[in-house]
Amino acid sequence: QAEFCGAADEPAHMVSSLLVRDYIRQWPPPDPMPWAIDYYLHYPKVALGHWPPGYFALQGGWWTIFAPGRASAMVLNALTAAAAAVLFLLLARRIRPGWPAYVFTGLLLVSPHVQQAAGQMMSDLASLTAFLATFLTLTRFFEQPSNRRLLATGAAVGAALLIKATAVVLLPAVAGAIAADRSWRRFGVSPRLLAGAVAAGVPLAAWYVWQNGAGTIRLLYWGGVLAQIPWTIAYLPAVAGAGLLALAAGGMLLARRRPVILCTAAGLISFAVTSYVVRAIREPRHWIAALPLILLLAMAALDWLWRRH
Repeated sequence: QAEFCGAADEPAHMVSSLLVRDYIRQWPPPDPMPWAIDYYLHYPKVALGHWPPGYFALQGGWWTIFAPGRASAMVLNALTAAAAAVLFLLLARRIRPGWPAYVFTGLLLVSPHVQQAAGQMMSDLASLTAFLATFLTLTRFFEQPSNRRLLATGAAVGAALLIKATAVVLLPAVAGAIAADRSWRRFGVSPRLLAGAVAAGVPLAAWYVWQNGAGTIRLLYWGGVLAQIPWTIAYLPAVAGAGLLALAAGGMLLARRRPVILCTAAGLISFAVTSYVVRAIREPRHWIAALPLILLLAMAALDWLWRRH
């Protein structure tokens, strides 16, 4: 009956966020590594390094303004869920404006996995928001290509990778969407911007290499090479339901018609393929970011049916 017992990793997220909060409140800042080691000796469960630092920075920064505790953590969750809802609504209105967009936004918010994430101090809800930001910025880039919008997409992907390792799904999703669009040559992207995007990705790649470089087994585990780690694609029906999945499959056939459908279809395909390679995507909550993609594709299928009748 403790405050942070909704998931096994909740205490580690809490202590790691407190570490960030306590460190950034000091001036001048001490040498980080000895300070963190001493902090760990007093407060175990520090997991900075086991997970990316983005969520801990978000929660720790929030706690520099508001008193740390479950109540303030739940307020941040509510604001994060609201941000996710707004981003989803902006995507849904591109498929069917008016009341259908609001209905599907409500379906996202009341889904059991989103409700579970909203009641826990975990990074899943923040990850969902970063995923939606990526697909919205990518959709806007397809609608009106510009260096600024491509840069915004890259920033959203970078933020997602700094929050949760499952965001590796976004890399083939973005690349696949651009490759699938036959008009990609008209984008006129600056070579300097592409070079900058590659350079910006180097620190992220270095973080993941360092994070998983403790041993060959960890690299094999994260990369899904170990055969004993199951492929968890079967969790998709549990996350969205068979009916929505069937509609989403139909919606994927409309990918050529609108940028928003193309982006979400590329995202769902990437989830299925990447989860086979990266077996660290192994719990139902890891698939939470696939739920809005399924809802949007199902909405596209229903919109097509409505227009035909």
